[in-house]
Amino acid sequence: MEAAEDWKSKVHHIMDEYPPSKQFNADAMGLFYRHISVKSLIQKGEKGKSGKISKAGLSVIFSSTATGKS
Repeated sequence: MEAAEDWKSKVHHIMDEYPPSKQFNADAMGLFYRHISVKSLIQKGEKGKSGKISKAGLSVIFSSTATGKS
């Protein structure tokens, strides 16, 4: 906890050395584009289909500067 508090007091001084256009924030997520939902809508009387869940996917990263431009 002490190290975290120490870092929090220093990070603002470090960021002040850079203009907002050079300050970035980024986040990543997995996008499983072939993943079929476990829940689905079927017509009354239709038989549901099951199978293996596809693990094919992409890693996507989103980023932006402090000015709001990506």
